[in-house]
Amino acid sequence: MTEKGWKKAERRVAELLGTNRVPISGAAPFGKKGDVDLAGYIIDVKTGHRQIPKCVGTWLEAIREIGKVRDELPVLVLQPYRAKERLVVLTFSDFVRLRDVERRLAAEELRAYDRDAALKYASTPVRQ
Repeated sequence: MTEKGWKKAERRVAELLGTNRVPISGAAPFGKKGDVDLAGYIIDVKTGHRQIPKCVGTWLEAIREIGKVRDELPVLVLQPYRAKERLVVLTFSDFVRLRDVERRLAAEELRAYDRDAALKYASTPVRQ
C-alpha cells in the first residue's frame, strides 16, 4: 500500500528539519500537536493544489526575487478579509535559514555560560 501524499509531505518536512513526524497529531486529544516535532515550534504541514491559492505562490516568488537581489529574507504578509490576525508566509528554505540564524544567536548566548554546550548545540546538523 502506498503512503498518502499528506503523510509523505509530513515525513519529508520532519526529515529536512532533522526531527520526527508526529503520528495521528490531528486525531489525538492529548500529547503533541502539529505534524512535525520541533522544539519551540508547532508545525502543521498542508498539501494540495486546491486549498492553496495560486496567487500566494506568485506573490511569494515575486518578493523572493527582490530578496535575492538585496540579500534579505522575503516574507509575505496576508490580511484575510475580516480576520483579526495577519498571516505570514515564507518558503521552507527561508524558514530553515531563519531558524539557523536563531540557533546561531542562541549559541552565542550560550557561549557566555558554557562554551562546550554552545559548540554541541550549534553543530547539530539541519538538512535543507
